[in-house]
Amino acid sequence: MPIDSTSLISILSTPELVETAKCILGGIGVKKLYDDFASPTIKEAGALGARVFSALVVSADIWAENRKKRFQQLQDDVATNLKNKNQEDIVEKVPEYILVPALTSYMYSMDKKELRSMYAKLISRALLKENTDKIHPAFTTIIQNLTPNECLLLEYLSSEGMIPILNTTCSKKDVAGFSLRLINQYLYPSNITIHSAGPNISNKIFTNFVLGSPAYISNLNRLGVIDITYMDFFSNETQYDTILNRPELQQDKLSCERQNLRFDIQKGILRISPLGKEFASFCIADI
Repeated sequence: MPIDSTSLISILSTPELVETAKCILGGIGVKKLYDDFASPTIKEAGALGARVFSALVVSADIWAENRKKRFQQLQDDVATNLKNKNQEDIVEKVPEYILVPALTSYMYSMDKKELRSMYAKLISRALLKENTDKIHPAFTTIIQNLTPNECLLLEYLSSEGMIPILNTTCSKKDVAGFSLRLINQYLYPSNITIHSAGPNISNKIFTNFVLGSPAYISNLNRLGVIDITYMDFFSNETQYDTILNRPELQQDKLSCERQNLRFDIQKGILRISPLGKEFASFCIADI
């Protein structure tokens, strides 16, 4: 049921909503804010509706303020990316089908620097005339489907081109056939630092290598940005030793041998795909 003005003002007069009303209506007050913006259903709900209205408006105001800060951060990121470009290089209008999804996704990735960096580079490149009609709209979708760790793996792959990957197997001695144990085992850096090598020249340093999740491989393969093969392998087999020496793989080997089984590995290569290279050129590479 509708609520009287005194009770309404009492419910609405929280410090947060009073401050919001000042910003939106120039200090006219919470009652005016309610009269102008509350829906008929909210007004019919009386005191409950007033509480709901107050909570939603304050939350929306905080959300709007956060979007303002995020947009300012985006401007800073893009300005940094394009610092070596001239104003003549910038397009007058970016195609909405590229800009809007990337910009919206950027706003929700502020706490994940790896994702934010990819979105910012994609948006920055979309602003350049040289990239007109070159950026695929799927690039935003790819970033949306990445975890921060997958971003690190992709950045590493874009630099190296290919890295070793392996499966472990166990089999009975003198019996054909085997069973797969650990699948798609590989290493990737959990830390990437940029080292300046001179004016406008920088090198990436990859450190703190960890055993990667096979789920990352499944996801990146699904997105089409990597290729995996066990038909090819590195001729220098020592490249697989760093993976084999990991405690997880040593434990798997020990488990096999305790069962009087033969432990072996299938050596393979993990490559960045043609689509992955194109994606990296727009969303990972320095501008």
